[in-house]
Amino acid sequence: TDAPVQIVESAALLCPDCKRLADQLHRLNEEFPGKINVVFQPFPLEAACNDVVEKDLHPGACDITYMAMHDPAQFRAIHDEIWDAWPAPREPEWRQGMGERYGVLEALEDAETKALVHDLIETGKEYEKTSDQYSYGIRSTPTMILNGRMIIGTLPYDQLRAIVEAIIVRAEGGNRFLESWEG
Repeated sequence: TDAPVQIVESAALLCPDCKRLADQLHRLNEEFPGKINVVFQPFPLEAACNDVVEKDLHPGACDITYMAMHDPAQFRAIHDEIWDAWPAPREPEWRQGMGERYGVLEALEDAETKALVHDLIETGKEYEKTSDQYSYGIRSTPTMILNGRMIIGTLPYDQLRAIVEAIIVRAEGGNRFLESWEG
C-alpha cells in the first residue's frame, strides 16, 4: 500500500480492452516489482447488475463477476485464469466449468455476493463526473485511476510505462519531464 504507483483498475471481466489493460498492469508489475499497487474494481458492462450501463455489451459479465468476487481467497486465481484463458471466458460453458472448478456457482444466487458487487459498482460515483451525460465518474471499462487521475480506456504500453516510470523516479528523489502525478 505504500508503493509510489497506486492504481484502481475498473474493469469488466469479459471486456477485450480490459484484458489488454490487465496484461499491461501485469507487465508493469514485473518490470517494477514492489513499486505498483493495483486494486481491482469490478464494473461489469451488463445491465443485469449494473444500472449505469443501458445495454449488455458483455453478456455473462455479471455472472462471472459474482463468481470471481464470491470468495476473496480465490479472487486472484479466478481473475488470472479468466485472463489467461481469453477469449474462452466469453462462452457460457467455460464460465460454468470455471464456477464448478472453484466451487463458486452458488455466487449466482447469493444475495451477499450480489450486494457486494452492487456496492463496488456504486463506488464509481466517488469519482468526478467527466460528462454531464453521465451521473458517474466511472461509466465504462477499462477505466484506471492512476495516482488519483482518471484514464478512460487504454494507453499504448510505452506511454503508460513512461508515466509509471516517471512517478517512481520522482518518488525516489529524481525528476522526469512529467507533471506531478503523485495524487
